[in-house]
This record gives sequence, structure tokens and C-alpha cells, in this order.
Amino acid sequence: MQETARYGYEDREGIVQYYKIKYLDAGRKTFRYAQIKDGNEVLGMDGVTRIPYAFPRICDAYEESTPLFYVEGEKDADALNALGFHATTLGGANDVQAAIKSNPELPLYFKDIYELVIIPDNDDPGRKLAVDVYEAFKGCTIEDIKTLELPDIPDKGDVSDWLETCGDDKA
Repeated sequence: MQETARYGYEDREGIVQYYKIKYLDAGRKTFRYAQIKDGNEVLGMDGVTRIPYAFPRICDAYEESTPLFYVEGEKDADALNALGFHATTLGGANDVQAAIKSNPELPLYFKDIYELVIIPDNDDPGRKLAVDVYEAFKGCTIEDIKTLELPDIPDKGDVSDWLETCGDDKA
């Protein structure tokens, strides 16, 4: 099993609270979480309060009254953030409900956001994610929540695929 990506979940001050680690094993991707305990990395999330990915970007969107993009996965959030947008995620399509179950106050992190734009992957789990996110956050006094389905992306495609295919100039 080979580690191929590591995503740090930071608190408001930018301090990593835990990691989501992507592995490739015989051509199949898997994910594991690791937390920081007494300065050491420990696999698992026992006792950890889940937070949104790129949490400081949520704070920036709030302070600047600019749209916050919610995407399905850390790679896509990083791609949009690198272009100067404010983007976040709670992880993949299967992670949203687990994250909210472990931290029922999680939707409050999005309270009073000017505009939340949900960009689902182009597949059934992505469309379900868009509904789950909308349902979870609709009571958070977000001024506007909308879903943006990107054109010209393949089945199971995502924001990163769209940026690669269409180029940064369309972003």
C-alpha cells in the first residue's frame, strides 16, 4: 500500500488537527484518517471532533462576503483554492453524514456564509452529496445555497477534471 496524498484538516488558526491519507493498493484507492496525539501521528479518529477541510478558507469567505464552494473531496478544494477561490469539503460522498454524525454542530461552521455553491461530481454519489449538503446546511442562515453542475465533464468527473479539460481560463 502506497501513500499518494495527504490532506491536513486545519482549525481556524491553520493548525492541523488530523489528516486524511489516500493510499493506492493494487490499483484501488483507499483512505485512512490519522490524528495528532501528544505530537505523534496515530491512525484513527477516536475522540476527534471533525472539522471542515480548509477551515481558514471558510473564515475568509465569511469575512470577504464571497462565495464558498463546497466540493466532493480535498483534491478539488485544493484546486479551487489554488486559483484564489474559497473552497471546502467534508470529504467524499460517503463522508458528509459521518462527519455530521460525529459533530452535530458542524453545519454551524457555515453559519452566515454569503453564498454556498455546491459542485457535485458527475455521478449518482455526487448528486446525492449535493442533496445531503443542502439538507445539512439549509438552516444555517446562509444567504444563498445553490448547486452548480459543471458542463462537459465525463461520467464520474469532478472539478479537477473540468479544470484540466476546460482550462483555468474558464474558472
